[in-house]
Amino acid sequence: KQSFEKRSSKQSAMSAASNAEATASDSVGSVRLTRKQLAEFDGSSADKPIYVAIEGVIYDVSAAREMYGAGKSYNLFAGHDATYSFAKMSLNKEDLDKPCDKAELSDEHRKCLDDWVKKYKGKYPMAGRLVDEE
Repeated sequence: KQSFEKRSSKQSAMSAASNAEATASDSVGSVRLTRKQLAEFDGSSADKPIYVAIEGVIYDVSAAREMYGAGKSYNLFAGHDATYSFAKMSLNKEDLDKPCDKAELSDEHRKCLDDWVKKYKGKYPMAGRLVDEE
């Protein structure tokens, strides 16, 4: 009985730690930017972080400057709300910063967007949130 209690306590502690880690990794930073302000973080300045927004969350993709920096393959998305673009798998500039109502997307496009969100959450820090223009 004693070993079961020890194991059970250990499992509870591990579970609590795991939950704390999940909560920490799901926490959104304090950055609050409008779309206009977000555009300043487009990878053109080595002195500023590079941000990409998806579903209102701003991700800091600076660690992948070789992909998102000026002139790089994913720079198109840097400094923009890429929600609609990722849902539609679009590389068209006119699809950046487009309002995207997830309820109006097809199942295929919703799944695509969800996959991108999952990828970004797992790979990049959540710096903050997009806010409405003032």
